[in-house]
Amino acid sequence: MINYSLKDTFSLLTQSVGLITAEELVDKCKKLEMTEKPYIDLPADSNLPKFDKGYIFSFFSEDNTPAIIEILEKDKLILQTKA
Repeated sequence: MINYSLKDTFSLLTQSVGLITAEELVDKCKKLEMTEKPYIDLPADSNLPKFDKGYIFSFFSEDNTPAIIEILEKDKLILQTKA
């Protein structure tokens, strides 16, 4: 698994949301060698807007802290991301 800085993570998200499709962001995460994990719907997800697919990618921050990026897709667009 790779180490990725907070600055790089922020850049990845701000250069993606509203500019590329969810599939393109998923592909970027894979190319950056982030580890894809299964997305599991939690009861708290019922508070979210309806979405088609969810993705979770894990990686380590620059100080070796485990981190994730969550991507929610609606109509092939990025509905929401969080890191």
